[in-house]
Amino acid sequence: MRQKRFGLTVFLVLYLMSSIVFAEGVSETMQQQAAQQSQSANNEQALEVAALADVIAALNQTAENWTLLVDTAAKETIVTYYVHEFQQQGIGILKPAAYYVNVIDGMSQQSPDVFKHPFSQVLQIVAVIEYDFNNGQNPDDMAYQILGSKEAVMQNRQRLGM
Repeated sequence: MRQKRFGLTVFLVLYLMSSIVFAEGVSETMQQQAAQQSQSANNEQALEVAALADVIAALNQTAENWTLLVDTAAKETIVTYYVHEFQQQGIGILKPAAYYVNVIDGMSQQSPDVFKHPFSQVLQIVAVIEYDFNNGQNPDDMAYQILGSKEAVMQNRQRLGM
């Protein structure tokens, strides 16, 4: 009977030791996989940042590339980037990026010639017309410069419920 217990004890000890070694091996493998996934995610993020920088460089030349973008989240990121750039100049744009994405997308259908300008100018034009370009100047005067007539400014104000 003692021999059976001893054999069972040895078996359990060996089993537990092999389980610990196996668990350590699995743990190491899982850690390696996690490290690889993290590195892969970092590489993807770096590529996204590089791609975003390329898109912004192109949009700094002409906004025509805006119409080629289909990812709404990417467009919102781009608008947010330019809003931040305006903030660095002391200009406030308060409406959400998603709002500007919708307005600018609609504008691409109605006024495609505007997109020959750099994207920052397109965003500025839209923000001025939306009375959301807060640079200390009179918003009606800025809207007049873009719209060209007092009647157009009044219609724009009505559209905005002002």
